[in-house]
Amino acid sequence: MSQESKEKVIVQLTKVFRQYGYEGATLARLSEATGLGKASLSSPFPKGKEEMAAAVL
Repeated sequence: MSQESKEKVIVQLTKVFRQYGYEGATLARLSEATGLGKASLSSPFPKGKEEMAAAVL
């Protein structure tokens, strides 16, 4: 995934975390918001939701 693509994904992740909080930001919601499958979403964020949350801060 290119840096530009990752930045676009982070924008969408930010929206989900803001709307639902950490607990409510399920992988299903994060996947739907980014348009990526769960496996594809895990590729740039191998540590999962914790790493995604850190990226939006």
